[in-house]
Amino acid sequence: MLNWIRNKFSPAQRVIVDSGDAASNYRAYRSALELYRGVPVVRRGVDMIVNDCSSIRYNILGKIGSTKIAQPKLEKLLNFTPNLHQDILRLKRLLYLDLVLEGNAYLYWDGVHLHHLPSSKVTVVPDPIGFVSHYIFDNRVEMQSDEVIPINDNGVSSIFRGSTRLESCLEIANSRAQMLAFQDNFFKNNAVPGLVMYSESILGPKIKDRLIENWTREYNPRVGGRRPMILDGGMKLDSLSDNKFSELGFEDSIKAIDEAILQALGVPPVLLSGGNNANITPNQKLMWVETILPLASLTVSAFERFFGYDINVDASEAMALRPELNVQAAYISTLANGGIISPNEARAELRYPKDSSPESDKLRVPANITGSAAKPAENTNNEENS
Repeated sequence: MLNWIRNKFSPAQRVIVDSGDAASNYRAYRSALELYRGVPVVRRGVDMIVNDCSSIRYNILGKIGSTKIAQPKLEKLLNFTPNLHQDILRLKRLLYLDLVLEGNAYLYWDGVHLHHLPSSKVTVVPDPIGFVSHYIFDNRVEMQSDEVIPINDNGVSSIFRGSTRLESCLEIANSRAQMLAFQDNFFKNNAVPGLVMYSESILGPKIKDRLIENWTREYNPRVGGRRPMILDGGMKLDSLSDNKFSELGFEDSIKAIDEAILQALGVPPVLLSGGNNANITPNQKLMWVETILPLASLTVSAFERFFGYDINVDASEAMALRPELNVQAAYISTLANGGIISPNEARAELRYPKDSSPESDKLRVPANITGSAAKPAENTNNEENS
């Protein structure tokens, strides 16, 4: 009976207890997905990119090669209804989330609809003569190369797959996690142990090692041990440190790490820390020009090659790229008065309804152009007589 009870205990329990894992809340991050789930600044920065990229529409301009679908159907597919189960916003969110966290995104084309393929489960099988032989999803489903649309970010180790922008942040993110774990245990213990034990008698090496081992295990700041140690044999206790947490500089270090992560993503830190009109607007434009539009261009390039159409990014609804209302109105008025666009086209740009007058569909010819005076017939006669 005693042997049966002993067999129910795990032989690894002794090692687990010594490691102190039960008292430590530090967890190493091994992937960008774990960073997204566990680090607030990563979650916020990635969501900002995904939300902005997903708001972009596509303009289908014309054919550039052999096509797989009619132009009106492709416009509906890329801007409204990609398949029978999802709206386009949901599909784009999944696509760009994979593109940021994995460095790759994949869409499956069934001949009519587009479907999202989780990037982490897609295996690329190279072709010894061409480029890609086929794709394997979840080690079970084989898909032909003309059925999958690959979208890859910059990659340093493979020409078939990209790398996540958060790859360079894993090490500093783990340092951040260690600092937060230390902070948590610091407040649990109310102090940082820094003690020296004195003994009036000479201790042997084994006794010294055992005391140091026990002390390290029980009073390591990362572990957060709280059980008191009994000192005997003439030992004395002396305090070495009386540090305050505010003096350790962790707050500044964590802030610097958060800013480094945002910079790796391509998000100006000022957009999360707050600011004023003088620095928010230019940083929003900077994020769109250097981060959002390049990511959108990756999808455009992939769609162009796959479907055979000239596709353009429509960022007209992006508030960060739109000028001030008075500047926009003056610019469009100049175009209309200069005969570049018609009044109705100008009204459409400013989101006004179309004017019913036929004159509003005609271009205005400026009066300072030869032949555009109030009596053009007389000008024509004069030219003919001369």
